[in-house]
Amino acid sequence: MNTLGSPPSRQAYRKALVQYLEPVRSRLDADSQHRLHVNPLRILDSKTESTQELLQDGPDLHDYLDPDSRSRFDELLDRLEESGVRFTVRRDLVRGLDYYTHTVFEWTSHELGSQKQIGGGGRYDGLATLLGSSQDIPAVGFSMGLDRIGLLLSQKGGVTNSDGLDIYVGELGGSNRSYATGIARSLRETGRFRVREHQGGGKIKNRMREADRSGARWALIIGDAERDAQTVGLKWLREERPQDTVPASGLLEYMSSALERVP
Repeated sequence: MNTLGSPPSRQAYRKALVQYLEPVRSRLDADSQHRLHVNPLRILDSKTESTQELLQDGPDLHDYLDPDSRSRFDELLDRLEESGVRFTVRRDLVRGLDYYTHTVFEWTSHELGSQKQIGGGGRYDGLATLLGSSQDIPAVGFSMGLDRIGLLLSQKGGVTNSDGLDIYVGELGGSNRSYATGIARSLRETGRFRVREHQGGGKIKNRMREADRSGARWALIIGDAERDAQTVGLKWLREERPQDTVPASGLLEYMSSALERVP
C-alpha cells in the first residue's frame, strides 16, 4: 500500500519527477518516454529494469507529502496494525490512475505463485467531478480477480455461507480507538463472531441507531470509563434486557455463552 497524498502534494511530486527525468528521457523505455508529460506517475509502474534503476535516485513521493497527508497515512497504518492486518508500504505503488487521492492498495497472496495479485484500488475524491459532478465526493473502490479468489477458496476448502452480523463495536471518543479495535480483533480471531467496528464520529444516539440498523444482535459500548476499567458495556439489541458490564478478560467466554443460546 501507499499514499499519493493530496492533489497539491501529488502535483508537487509530479513536477519534481518530470524535472528529474527530462534530462535522461532518452534512457527511459518507450512507454515511459510517452508517459513523461502525459501521466508521469505511471512511470513508477514500469517493469523495465533500466527505468527502475533511474528511478532509484529520483525524488521520493513521501518527501512531498503535506502534514495532513502524512498524518492520514500514519493513522491508517496504526489502525491496520491494531487490527492485525499485515501490510507492506511500497512507495512506488501508484495504481496508474490520476484520480486517486491519498491511499492506494493491492491485495496479494503468495499461494498464487507469480500471479500473486488478488485485487487493488484506492480512494478517489475527485472522480465524481470528472464524471460531471459539481463537487468532489470522497469514495473508496477496488476490483478483484474472481478467478484468483475462486482458486484461493478452493485451496482453503471453500467458504461457509452465513448471514447477518453478531456484534457491533461502538467506540466513544478517539482516545479509545486502540482499546476498541483490540476488543474487536480478539472476537474476530475466534472465528465464531461476525464483528463490525463503528467508523467515524457522531453522537452516542446516532451510533446506537446505526448499531440497530446493522442487524447485529449485540452492541459493545466502549468509552473512557470502560477503557479505564478494562470492561465493555454490552447492549442487547434484539432482546429486552438491561445493559451489562462485562470484564474484557471474560468477554470471549460471555459472548460464546450468549451465542450458544441464540435460536
